[in-house]
Amino acid sequence: MKIETTTVTKLLLTDLDALDPVTVIVENYEPGKGKIIIECYGQSWSNYWGAMSGMTIQKFFRSANAGYLAEKLAPSLSSTVPDDGEALIEAARAQVKLLYNDLDIEKHEAEELIHRIDDELHYGIYENQELLSEIFGDEWWYQVPEKSNYEYDYLCRIIEAVREAFREE
Repeated sequence: MKIETTTVTKLLLTDLDALDPVTVIVENYEPGKGKIIIECYGQSWSNYWGAMSGMTIQKFFRSANAGYLAEKLAPSLSSTVPDDGEALIEAARAQVKLLYNDLDIEKHEAEELIHRIDDELHYGIYENQELLSEIFGDEWWYQVPEKSNYEYDYLCRIIEAVREAFREE
């Protein structure tokens, strides 16, 4: 086993607008290679960059946009999520009206679908895949309205705080 001691920079960001304290740990291995760990309120995000054109993590963070950094720090976190609230219900009603107006369904079918929308869609998207398929078709998920993802927006606010700290450092 080989054990090495490395040098890291740790920042504690406090008194942030609408954010809990943020801990940032940066390790620059050599010019253009390094990693960052960001922690806030028990959640943490990290990434390694091995090709930053000779920049330090701090300089790279200042130059990259928050969306790119969020994608690298949390690759499974989408900027939008399905809006399974009132927007979904309105989109489904509009689609039923369109199907009826285009003569794809009859009046009684349209009325039945509208009743089902009012009764069932309040339970969310994944509980109503069959209904959504009837209304929007086999690839219904492309028709579901989207809204901003709170978790993604939260991470971007943290990233902006870290970027600001690196500017002041």
